[in-house]
Amino acid sequence: VALCLMHLGDNRSLPYLQLLAESDKDAGVRAIAKKAVGKIGGAKVSGSLDLFVKQANGFLNGDPLLIRDDDASEVLWSYADGKLVPHAVPTQLFGLEQGKAAAYGALGVDPKSREGQIVLARTYIAEKSILDSAPEGAGLDEFKASTTNLGITTLAAGTDVIREAVRRNVDAGMVPSAVSGLGMLARLEDPDNLAGSPLLAALGSSDSRLAYESALALAGMGAPLETGTRDMIVKVLADAVQEQAIKNIQIISGNKNVSMAFAGKTGYWSNASSGAQAGMIRVAESGADIVVIDENVQGKHALQIIEWVRRKAPSAKVILMANSTEKAEEVYGEKVDVIVKNASSADELVKAVEGALEGVDLGAGRRYATKIAEASAQTLASLDPSLYNLGAASASLSKTAEREGAVGLYSLKALARGGDMKALASISKVLKANMSDEAVAVAACNALGRIMARNKKADQAAALTLVDIAKDAAAAPSVR
Repeated sequence: VALCLMHLGDNRSLPYLQLLAESDKDAGVRAIAKKAVGKIGGAKVSGSLDLFVKQANGFLNGDPLLIRDDDASEVLWSYADGKLVPHAVPTQLFGLEQGKAAAYGALGVDPKSREGQIVLARTYIAEKSILDSAPEGAGLDEFKASTTNLGITTLAAGTDVIREAVRRNVDAGMVPSAVSGLGMLARLEDPDNLAGSPLLAALGSSDSRLAYESALALAGMGAPLETGTRDMIVKVLADAVQEQAIKNIQIISGNKNVSMAFAGKTGYWSNASSGAQAGMIRVAESGADIVVIDENVQGKHALQIIEWVRRKAPSAKVILMANSTEKAEEVYGEKVDVIVKNASSADELVKAVEGALEGVDLGAGRRYATKIAEASAQTLASLDPSLYNLGAASASLSKTAEREGAVGLYSLKALARGGDMKALASISKVLKANMSDEAVAVAACNALGRIMARNKKADQAAALTLVDIAKDAAAAPSVR
């Protein structure tokens, strides 16, 4: 086998060949493996541990030398009892499963390897984020169960390893994985010892997913946070509670100005990948409403990327940034939805994206936004107003109080605990429009009364609204 691999020259075999060269019992096998390593890897090749770690990270980061266009399939193979054994695997987990095998290879060389533990943790968190977000009926239930043991192994590595795994997933642009890791850290961290935690770093992230997850986690931990951190939590949650539909933008471009076009913009997720292969993997992992492709991106021809995106994310709109819009129209034609000039400013790109999204069903983004808005409103309503300046969220909560369901109800409850006098008009409007909904009406009455009491100032219009309801015999007794 070592001889065959030497002639094939596939660089993916390097860690396995190096392991044979280091430790096989047979001198002949060691000699052939060493020769194969020299032919494939050159004169200077690191030990098998480093090679396994490097390969595991490569699979995670979408290294095009490890995952080629035709590699991903729905089966992986192992060797047991003298036979090749097939294992079914979803295509979106194909690279991660190979990365997991390489990570286990590293830990097989040295079970205490910190780098091996970190890359295994990164793999687990990435797989978990994909599996947790998969819709029912996607056929991934057996893989959800299979990650349980891996999760136990990962958690046993300790908080320090999980922290570093999350940091590296953030640096690699693996935002859904990083979000999943932050949720894990929220259950593992010592609230009294958060110094250096990615939870604190993520609070100021330009990617709203990371900031929202961090704010929700920190607010629920009961940690002794500094005033500035508490103020930032309120600010982030005030933004989150207003979310209604989030657009998922995947950018495949080495141009930093392009990659930062949506950074910090409420209502957008944006992942930017400087290489073609990494960007394609991000699309497969996270899906997309819009994929922005730079004609000059390294690693693939733009046409290859476009065709791949059409297969993996058929509902996504594709925007091509081209050197010449005229030539691009001839080459790509109907294969893309919008063509913009490559030198376009970030603002022009945002306009192009917004135009392409007109009338598009943002179902998944809307469900996520509603979930985040509800959780944020509920969290704001539960914060201690003696520690958190809820008045800073009053303007946002005044707007969201008019929304139906849990978002509106918890917004009213949060206003009752920390709203300012400017919110009274909005609350009165909600009250008058929802007299038939006892829970909302009671919450609105409560908010009006508590805001005026807290500020030691009566607003005539709000006070008269309450008086009229108290005198209304037709109103529900709980509201009166």
